[in-house]
Amino acid sequence: MLGNSFAYIEEYDIVFNEETGEYVHPEFEDDWCLICVDKDHPVPEDYEPELVNIAGNVKCDARVVDSVTRLLEDANNDGVRLVVCSPYRDFDRQTMLFRRKVKSLMKQGLDEEEAYNRAAMTVAVPGTSEHQLGLAFDFFSKDHTTLDQDFADTEAGKWLEANCARYGFILRYPADKTGITGIEYEPWHFRYVGERAAGEITADGLCLEEYLERIGYVSGITDR
Repeated sequence: MLGNSFAYIEEYDIVFNEETGEYVHPEFEDDWCLICVDKDHPVPEDYEPELVNIAGNVKCDARVVDSVTRLLEDANNDGVRLVVCSPYRDFDRQTMLFRRKVKSLMKQGLDEEEAYNRAAMTVAVPGTSEHQLGLAFDFFSKDHTTLDQDFADTEAGKWLEANCARYGFILRYPADKTGITGIEYEPWHFRYVGERAAGEITADGLCLEEYLERIGYVSGITDR
């Protein structure tokens, strides 16, 4: 046993955290910033991050505020004026955004099921959004104020992709990983994972799901 909450599984060389119900490589059992939230891994019901304000009512997990502040300041020093949009969102706001997207698609002629499935490719289903962790950030710039794929070609988008790992962030939904993440390319959406993981993910061209599989995060013993 590792303390009261961890059981070591020798056969698989991983640790089971009894509090979270996750299996993880022993080297990463305390790495809070590597929690995976996607369609297969919803936000834990009891997950309550300590939030702090970045500006106005814009909030994020208190543990990442220094990193995102450094990122914004260094970008500004390089002549890139970034703006944080929608870091933390609670369940109710995510529900509103998702329903609004579904309704918009239905107005375009899709039936309800088609609209739901299409919406889920661009707006996370409530309960499966990283924004509910307070670890995900949407960015735009003073020169490009819409969250769209054209952001990738802006000076701000290029700066973020090139420099984000230095501050512990990754481009969460790359264009070539949609089949794994289940989310379309979002060059404006960046996720805090810590500097070590960000460096490895970026250098090896991985998405978060691939990285977690590499280091030993699995949903259960039978997945190994």
